[in-house]
Amino acid sequence: MRAMPPQRIQWMLALAGWTLFAWTNRIRNVVVDDELTDVGRAWRLGVSVAFVAAAVGVVGLVLAARRPGAIGGAIGVALDRLATGLAVIGSAWWLVRGIQILVGDWDLGFKVVHTVLAVVTIGLSVMVVLTGDRGRRGRFGGAPTSAGGAQEAPTGSEGYASGRHG
Repeated sequence: MRAMPPQRIQWMLALAGWTLFAWTNRIRNVVVDDELTDVGRAWRLGVSVAFVAAAVGVVGLVLAARRPGAIGGAIGVALDRLATGLAVIGSAWWLVRGIQILVGDWDLGFKVVHTVLAVVTIGLSVMVVLTGDRGRRGRFGGAPTSAGGAQEAPTGSEGYASGRHG
């Protein structure tokens, strides 16, 4: 695995922090909503807890990868997959839900708040994906390139867990 760029870690943590902020507030709102049925409450809590768990997982893996003696690149691979999954699923969720809210019968304030939630989530998600190996590959799928366009040298099995992350 290639060494994970520090910028990618920063975007992952930003997405995780934003996700925790948005979805823990959602949990609070669901718990105090007396108009929800048991099934409606369970569905909303399930979705919210899944997003919170993924965000906590990203933070936990970042912390684990920084510890000296972390196991090879396995933590880096797990972190990459979890953060990318959170980015893709979070963006898909907000694309669908955001459109439903915008065309639905909600007041302007509700639409504005949820549009901001959607735009920030999608923006952070795009940055997580673009800073990954797949996002940094050239147009024809060549080797990842640095910001200046030069090809990066392979780093063998060294990953973020090796401590050689910049």
